[in-house]
Amino acid sequence: MLRSIRIGIAREAIQEGDMVSVISEPGSVYKTKRDEQLTGESFESVKQGLQQSKLACNELLGRITLAMEYAADYGSTDGGHHKMWVIDQMVRALTGCSIEKVKAMDCNDQSYEYDTQGKSEEYIKFVTEHNDGENGLNTYEWDKGIAP
Repeated sequence: MLRSIRIGIAREAIQEGDMVSVISEPGSVYKTKRDEQLTGESFESVKQGLQQSKLACNELLGRITLAMEYAADYGSTDGGHHKMWVIDQMVRALTGCSIEKVKAMDCNDQSYEYDTQGKSEEYIKFVTEHNDGENGLNTYEWDKGIAP
C-alpha cells in the first residue's frame, strides 16, 4: 500500500511496505527502509535537491506571475497588433527573458528610460521552433506585435 507521509518540515516521502521513497526533486528518488534514518551523505543530497527544487519553483512562479501581469494590464487593449505584443511579452516572461532598461528620445528630444524584456535562449528556441514548418526554416513568422 502506498501512502504519502511528511518527513520534517519540507521533505516528502512515499511509503510502500517497509520501504520509503524520499522524493527530493523531479527524477530523484532516494529509497531507504522505513525504520532507517537518512543520515550523512544521503540526507545532504536530499536536502540539497529540495533546496534546488524550491528555487526552481520560485523562479517558475515568478515567470507565471509576470506573464499574468501582462495579461491583466494589457490584454484588453483593442487591436490585434497590440494583442500580439501581449502574447509576445507573456511568452518572453514564461521563457525567462530578463528585464532590460532602454534609453529613448521622445518627440521633444527629451531622453527617457523604460523597461523591456530581452531574449532568453528559451525564447529564441521557442520562436525558432514556431517559425519552422512543413516548408523548412522560416515557414512562419513570429509576430512581436506593437506595444500599446
